[in-house]
Amino acid sequence: MNVMDPVNNFRDLGGISCSGNLYFRQGLIYRSAKPEKFSLRDEKLFHSLKIKTLIDLRPEIEQNIDHLLLPGQQHITFPVDITPRVKEKIKPLLMDRNSSMEITKVFLDLYEEMVFLFHPFLKDIFTLLSVKENYPVLIH
Repeated sequence: MNVMDPVNNFRDLGGISCSGNLYFRQGLIYRSAKPEKFSLRDEKLFHSLKIKTLIDLRPEIEQNIDHLLLPGQQHITFPVDITPRVKEKIKPLLMDRNSSMEITKVFLDLYEEMVFLFHPFLKDIFTLLSVKENYPVLIH
């Protein structure tokens, strides 16, 4: 596959080591940021992958991908908005020039919190991923 614009952070999760000498199969699950920002070139590459399911983990206000959907594609949303938590934790640190390590820690903590924020959706996400007909999948 040709590489998309790096701004979109698009990548195939295949090839990642799972355990032992096993690797995740390529061409099944892709990850991307903001697919609505794809260039025309990226949109063509995206459609060539024949994605069947788009799993959107972003807050509803950020979901704007209807123009990308092809007939037969499913767009399934599991909206979690971490923006209020980010603002709450980062705001006190913004004026402190020596806070870069603390900001890094805040983001690492937020990534851990995301597991709990997504907890209500995890069963549904894994159920969706357990159905062969839903592949390939884009998670964003």
